[in-house]
Amino acid sequence: MSPSEALAGEEDPMEAVVGGVIERLRAHAEAPDASLSCNDLLALVGPRSHLVAILLFALLNLLPAPPGYNFVMALIIIALCVSLLFKREMQLKGYFGRMQLPVKIVLKLMDVLGKLAGWAARISSPRWRGLTGNAIMPVLAIFGVVLGLFMLPPIPATNTLPSLGLAVICVGVLNHDGLVVLLGGLVGLAGIIICGFAVWVVVALSFAIGDVVDGEAEPSLPGGSPVQS
Repeated sequence: MSPSEALAGEEDPMEAVVGGVIERLRAHAEAPDASLSCNDLLALVGPRSHLVAILLFALLNLLPAPPGYNFVMALIIIALCVSLLFKREMQLKGYFGRMQLPVKIVLKLMDVLGKLAGWAARISSPRWRGLTGNAIMPVLAIFGVVLGLFMLPPIPATNTLPSLGLAVICVGVLNHDGLVVLLGGLVGLAGIIICGFAVWVVVALSFAIGDVVDGEAEPSLPGGSPVQS
């Protein structure tokens, strides 16, 4: 079931969508020597289920991983948001599509997401529809691209709030809850501010260290005075 179908015919659309993905993923994982590439996951989600896919990859980006993993996840998130913006079917090219995901970890993540969907259904309700309708989707897609860009800097933990904010936005849209969308936007905005400040600190420290190194390397006369050119 696609998100649009669920939104049209289910009281708790996120539960319906996530439940369907979990069933398909479990069936996929039962195959001998099951593997799961990024494109495999997108196929299980559905080529036009952009919000669910963005939600999944935003959650995957929160997992502890080796250097470079978060950078790749951020690029994938940007690509998915661009697909949402231009209403294209999701298909990752080259390495990004072939990138292998740990099946067991993704299954556990989906179980967590299923519990989250149930929890969200109990506390969330359709409201502030102006923040969840089709008219606002291009704005949310562009905001998702911006959040993805701020996930790219290789600074520890700076990708957390942008990823979390984007995930919350997707939950809000899936449940037609504009208040949750607004909350996710605020979390994402806080992440942008923190990441921007962290990048500024790193750049400022780099220049400061460079000045210190240049000062120490400057030749001087025996009396301690610097050599004049």
